[in-house]
Formats: sequence, structure tokens, C-alpha cells
Amino acid sequence: MRYTCPTCGLLLELRRGEQLEYFAHWRNLPGTSDCELFSPGDGGHGEAAHATLRRPVAGVEDSPLELGLVLGQVDGRWGLGLRLPEIPSDELGQTSLGTLRSALVDVYSGGDRLIRVSALDLRPGVGAARVDVLPSLRAFRTQPSGSWPNTVDTDRWQLESRGLEATGVLFRLRRGEWMRLLAESAVHHGESLLLLAEARCTPPVFSEPHAQISSGGLKWAVWDVQIPSEPDDRITSWLSRLGHDLVPRPWSLELATPARAHSSRGVPVFWVGDSPVITLEAPQPAATALVAFYSDSNSDSAGVSASQSRVAHVGVEKPNAGPTRLTVVSERSA
Repeated sequence: MRYTCPTCGLLLELRRGEQLEYFAHWRNLPGTSDCELFSPGDGGHGEAAHATLRRPVAGVEDSPLELGLVLGQVDGRWGLGLRLPEIPSDELGQTSLGTLRSALVDVYSGGDRLIRVSALDLRPGVGAARVDVLPSLRAFRTQPSGSWPNTVDTDRWQLESRGLEATGVLFRLRRGEWMRLLAESAVHHGESLLLLAEARCTPPVFSEPHAQISSGGLKWAVWDVQIPSEPDDRITSWLSRLGHDLVPRPWSLELATPARAHSSRGVPVFWVGDSPVITLEAPQPAATALVAFYSDSNSDSAGVSASQSRVAHVGVEKPNAGPTRLTVVSERSA
């Protein structure tokens, strides 16, 4: 599972001490003094410790390196999909696509094989393959099979993703797809979600279900869920039972421009000369914030005002190669 710092957005890792488990910035991708949760040292309890515990991250299963569940409509029918990683272009190299015809990835639910995916559907540039799966309480997993080019690291598809809960699983709209929330992801006041649950587990914010899906002896239903903008004890208790905390909506940022590739840790990669656009979403209409851009030892900042639809867009230009970070700081909090 991937965790990110709620302040600077860099990856976190779970560390275990003799008496305490805590989160800290990755050793190979450390935080900096620009992060309000940063504490210098050798990776002890102070360095971004408990960052995700103090301020839960509203995350979804969107890592290109992991399996992720998506919920959507195909030909007017609601269904569940499983996203698989693609083959990196540098591993395939000059190898002919024809050599992928005998390379496969098997998709399982528990001990049952659901489908075989051709490596041609995972070729570079696809982004991520999606296969249709039925709702299941059992974990989904994948493993490679067949004959693969020796330049491709097939361990990439030795993956597992938790199964569904009959009481309900929430999905958030990201980049045009309804993606399953990460375990213990935060839920924001006022946001719209989709719920996939056993048909008798009606959400407290009642609406007519979109569809019902029969699988594994259960009938599953899809509901729209509108989280109230103001605190509601019923909603808070219900979300807690699903494993989520209800928190105020912060500023959020999301890449509107697809990345050229992703690093081994899932960090998006662009080429020098690209001008990626980032979509910012404010907690409320017409909110203002300071956008800060960090690159090498340089930094720059500018004020941004969201529209009445709570959306603003920022373009990023960088003339040389190297890591880059962008943060959004509202008038009252990061």
C-alpha cells in the first residue's frame, strides 16, 4: 500500500521501532525543511512521524505499480474492473511486440482463475490494462505465466489486492474513473462518492441504487453517496464502520496532463520541455491559496484563486532535468 505525506506529497514508509510504529519520509526520497512535518535527524520519531495519523490522506488505488479496483459503466451496465501495470518501455526495448503473444498474466479471485490477460494488452503506452471482474469477498491477485522476454521483470505482476466488504466499499472519482478508496483513506465533507455493497446494506444517505450485480451468491448494489457539508453523527459513525475518517475538505491537486512514465516508486515523469497542467480543487468556491514550486535549490510561488466551481489550473515549466515538487497552502492550513 502506498502512503503520502499530507503536507508535501512525498512518499512515506511505515517504520517499526521497539515500542512504536510510525510513518516517515522515504530514506531515499527524504523530506525537506519546506515540509511543516519535517524534523531533521536520522529518520527517528520526529521526521514526519505520525503524518498520516494526524492528518489522514484522501487516497485511492491509483498507483500504476499496483492492482487497483475501478467501478464504471460499459455499454450502459455498471461493473467492476481491475487495473494492471503496463510493461515499461525501457524493459521491452527493441524487442518485437510479436514476442509478447506467448506472454500472459493470470488473474485470480481466491484460488479461482478468472481470466488470462495477454501481454500485448500491457504493452508500453497502454497506461494500465483493465479487466472485468465480478465483486468478490476474496482477494484478487495476479501472477505471470507463459513465455516472457528475459528483459522484462515479471515480478511486477506478482500482486494482490484485498477483496470487497459486504458492508460496503467506497469509490472516488479521479482522472475520469471511480477508483476504490485506500484502506483508512479520509473522506471529506461535501464530496460525492459511489458505494458498492451487498444490496441490503443501504447507506444512511439514501438514494435509489444504480444497478445490482449478482456474484458469489450475493447481490451487490451501486449507490450514489453525497457526504453532507456539515458534521453528521450518522454519517461519521457509518464511515467509521467502513474504516474511514470524516475530515474537512482541503485543497487538492491532480495531474491533468498524463505523465510520460512513472518512476519505480510511482512518481510521475515528464520530459524537459513538457508543460504539464495541474488541476487544483479548493475547499469552497472562490478560495485563494499560495502555490509553491520547488526545483533543486530554487523555489517560486504565486497566488491562485479558484472559480465558483472550486477549480483552478496551474501550468509547470522546468528547463532542466531533476526532481520537482509543487505544494498548495491555503490561507489557514497546508
